Amino acid sequence: MYSDVPINVSVSWLELPSNINAYAEATNYFLIDGILYQVALAEKIQNKNLNGTAADIEVTINKTLNWSVNTDENPDLGDNKFDLATTILHELAHGLGLSGDIQETTGDKIDSPVIYDFFVCDSTMKKILTKDGDSYRLNTNVLRSDSLFWDGQYAKAFCGEYLELYAPKTFNSGSTVYHLDEKAYPKGSGFELMTPMLTRTEIFRKPDMATVAMLADIGWNDYFLQHSVPQNSSDLASKMTISFSLSDKLLQTENQKIIYSFDGGRHIDSVSAIYDNETNLFVAEIPAMQFEHTVSYKIRFITSNNDTVFFPNQYVNEYLSVFVGDDVESPIIEHDPLKTVKATVRNTTADIVFTADISDNFEIDSAYVKYYFSTNPNETKTLKFANLVDCRVVLSFPSDANYSEGDYLYYIIGAVDKAGNAIYSNDSVYYQVPFEYPLEPVRYLITDFDDAEMDNYFRLDKFTISKENGFENKALHTAHPYEYSGSASKYIQYTATIKQPIVIASNPATMTFDEVVLVEPGKAGIQYGTFGFWDYVVVEGSKDEENWYPLGKKGWDSQLWDDWKQLYHSQKKNDGKNENSLAVGDASYFKKHTINLLENKYFRAGDTIFVRFRLQSDETNYAWGWAIDNLKIQERIALPIIPLAPSSVTIYPNPCTDWLFVSDNQIRSIEIVDVTGSVKLTASSSPVNVSALTQGVYFAKIMLSSGEVRTQKFVKQ
Repeated sequence: MYSDVPINVSVSWLELPSNINAYAEATNYFLIDGILYQVALAEKIQNKNLNGTAADIEVTINKTLNWSVNTDENPDLGDNKFDLATTILHELAHGLGLSGDIQETTGDKIDSPVIYDFFVCDSTMKKILTKDGDSYRLNTNVLRSDSLFWDGQYAKAFCGEYLELYAPKTFNSGSTVYHLDEKAYPKGSGFELMTPMLTRTEIFRKPDMATVAMLADIGWNDYFLQHSVPQNSSDLASKMTISFSLSDKLLQTENQKIIYSFDGGRHIDSVSAIYDNETNLFVAEIPAMQFEHTVSYKIRFITSNNDTVFFPNQYVNEYLSVFVGDDVESPIIEHDPLKTVKATVRNTTADIVFTADISDNFEIDSAYVKYYFSTNPNETKTLKFANLVDCRVVLSFPSDANYSEGDYLYYIIGAVDKAGNAIYSNDSVYYQVPFEYPLEPVRYLITDFDDAEMDNYFRLDKFTISKENGFENKALHTAHPYEYSGSASKYIQYTATIKQPIVIASNPATMTFDEVVLVEPGKAGIQYGTFGFWDYVVVEGSKDEENWYPLGKKGWDSQLWDDWKQLYHSQKKNDGKNENSLAVGDASYFKKHTINLLENKYFRAGDTIFVRFRLQSDETNYAWGWAIDNLKIQERIALPIIPLAPSSVTIYPNPCTDWLFVSDNQIRSIEIVDVTGSVKLTASSSPVNVSALTQGVYFAKIMLSSGEVRTQKFVKQ
């Protein structure tokens, strides 16, 4: 199997019930032409990264079992060991696509079926999914029939039969339908890798033909056929060359054809594909046509057993297509703008990494970043993307680079195709990105968001710290209402990131906050992270601000509390495309939420993490959004807060950079204390040199000659 997009797999060792060796699942699904595809397969089909750096497949292994890690062809496992390599092969096949969404509780109507489910048939070879308007009907009566089959062209051609699926009289969630039948394919049958109960003595070092063929049917066809679609062309005078390779052990080198059409399939023609012994490729030439047109085509090949197979199959695209004519369209730039420029120490910065997804209907000629700094706005520089497939370029700074908080980076991304069509990102408006110095980690954070300086502690993207109607005090709010993307597989992210990292304490390490959540609820019974869990909110942690993981392991929506759900559904408006909620949240709907910071396997006591709040909206339906108040992170270890005593003593400037002045001249001593209570500086008079302090909040504890102590809070920039 092959994909231009790397497949990321996460493996966990957990204690599972003794009857479960392991399980695997795709971490996400994407909709293509009304059909859901596991993320790795969707990325292969669309030839683009849809999942960022997150895992595409999660495999969980039962750590209580006695595993053999011997990878020899015929390992001696002894009496009590299970073969790990065989189990991994089995589970990866599930994660790559041999899984779906059929449950006994699914009901007989499915809006968006998973690709696997289209190949399941009853004993009469009638598909159990049938089209019904904009959705599909599922024949639930046959799920316990002990007579379900796989109707795939590759499986039929290369296994010689309609493979029998596991459908016992008792429905087993996760096993029924999504395995081959144990009785039909016992050990030694050659097709047993995907049966539900692998024994200790069943050893595989590569997938069997049944597994490979079923994966080919859903889109992983590379084992049998390898083909790259030609680029669009402006050459009307020349024939179009189509080439592909086939597995010579399984396929004939004659009688292969290209089926093609110039009018979208209304009129069909064909041309033979001739085998080239030197290149091991089949090559066909489609005649030229003097007018602008689109060539639609598919590959028809004959197996060594004289079975006929078509590529592509009936799902995703019935035909592949190539446009021939003038290139008049500009490239497309997809880019997630930088939020900040990280400064590592004073007057130096970390490298800036620019990334983008740049595509064109013909061919990209060049792509680049244009940038300048607020310290020198007249000096615009250019960085070129060297690799136009993986558009990533790094801007490095010299060690004496003199940028400080308050400075800005301005940049824009441009692209030009081979025909000279050009485009800039962000409607040609430069992004403005602030420089930001890292703050010292803290062990706790407590806020009710009423402090006027709280905006300095959060990096807000489509969030505000504000007092909204229906709330007595300030809180952290998303936009009300939030927006939807309006485009399939596109999402809008709302984030509020705490700038100051948190050091995780030992258990209990908890965070609590009050919240109101009115976001589009998912389907009943659908779990976070799977298709059908629509809009959601989540609190996430990260060690590097690049890879984020849910704190508390999962996100949630308006179904978490019944009164949220009832309020969400109390005022709905259908605009013909979307059914939006017009209900408005207020403080009476606040609920307390508690999260264990150590519940996610990625974080341990002593780790330093960044914390962010995130709302994700999909392509349809908006609602009021999210409000958060009374945030307490690891409150139990908070030191007593230094009281701010009433006083005529003032300090200035506030915020300060280098020197802090005290208005009273009757001073005995001054202590500068951080938020954890640690004394950072002492002085006997004003002003106090605070230039060496890192950025953050401090307290000036001022002892007067009378013995009185006055405390004032200030911000060091």
